[in-house]
Amino acid sequence: LKPCWLSLRAWLRRGAHVPGRAGARARAQSGAMLGCLPSFGGASSPDQIVMFGLEGSGKTTFLYRLKLPGWSTITTALEEVRQAGDDPGYHYEEFTSPYLRSFGIWDVPGSAAMIPLWPMFYRYVKVEAVFFVVNGSDAFLKKEDKITEIGRHIATLLNEDELRKSSFILIINDFESSEGEEQRSERDKVRRGNDHTNWQAFRDILGIRRFEEDYSNFKAVHMNCAKVSESNETWRQILSFVAENKLANSE
Repeated sequence: LKPCWLSLRAWLRRGAHVPGRAGARARAQSGAMLGCLPSFGGASSPDQIVMFGLEGSGKTTFLYRLKLPGWSTITTALEEVRQAGDDPGYHYEEFTSPYLRSFGIWDVPGSAAMIPLWPMFYRYVKVEAVFFVVNGSDAFLKKEDKITEIGRHIATLLNEDELRKSSFILIINDFESSEGEEQRSERDKVRRGNDHTNWQAFRDILGIRRFEEDYSNFKAVHMNCAKVSESNETWRQILSFVAENKLANSE
């Protein structure tokens, strides 16, 4: 499978600029994506995974931390791209693993202009799994309207006919603590671990336990997306879960 839309690496190589309003850009990018669809399918095609989430959740950082582990300045570079308004939008990278052999991850924009177009990613392509990334920072936890919106998106995606057999992985992104390490008590560090996390708070607010009970294809995890690697245990658990669900659907 050879992607025919710009990835971040292509943007960095070519210095491409994507002009125009958000809505027009979204429609144009979507049209380009649809033009790639005939190339999907067949026994040798990679399993397809789509990654959703609101803006700023950490999806692109997650994708390129996995693809380019040696890129130490990834978060700074991505922020510069966003501030310049030059992000090409969709990102796609392919991977291999002992669990799924070959698979591709689509990083789908989570802007207000793009969210209505999310369905095209699973209505025209067989999707093996959905990753939904949530900004797990202290500041985001206080945004009740955004939390409510996320809960609505999760419920909608879980009940889409095209995704009923797809694995659904909810990833709470453990951003660095806004308090700073020096301001965290030793007791808090022991209780929460070395990486600051609002995991339990998001479990309660989003009703994750209910999703786990009602959907056998649902799994929720938390990790720092800026520190993920192929050897990360949580990442391995995700791939294992997707592979097991795929096997169960084939029986």
